[in-house]
Amino acid sequence: SPESPPPPPPQKKPEPKPVAKPPPKAPPSERAVKAPEPEPPAPVEKPAESQPPNPQPVAAAAPAPIIPPSTDAYQLTNTKPSYPKWARERRLQGTVLLKVLVKADGTVGEVKIEESSGFRALDSAALKAVSSWRFQPATQDGQAIDEWYDLPIEFGMK
Repeated sequence: SPESPPPPPPQKKPEPKPVAKPPPKAPPSERAVKAPEPEPPAPVEKPAESQPPNPQPVAAAAPAPIIPPSTDAYQLTNTKPSYPKWARERRLQGTVLLKVLVKADGTVGEVKIEESSGFRALDSAALKAVSSWRFQPATQDGQAIDEWYDLPIEFGMK
């Protein structure tokens, strides 16, 4: 009888090699010192071509205060605005706020209505009168200067 060949010896499966696992991370210690983070580099300033190599800092001088214009010196010579007759008869009253450009020589350069009295006749009378007034001009550092001035003109019944 023919002999059957003996069965081949069973092959052993290769055993997997153990994979080294990283050790678990321990929580940071209270004593642990963190390495300082590098500071970002400071921006490099390019010197302006028109500046000298070592410019001296110049302190900006604060401008001298402005002393506003006034009518004090001319109260007796500046005529009050005429109260239009028909406005007086109707007992119209109000205050006109004018914006006056007082020039360095004390004359009026320009007059604008900042706030109306509500009545065109009163506003016009105020503009007409003030345009010929004289003022003590504004000054800055002892010098007379042009300056805008808010001037209320009141029309009222006493």
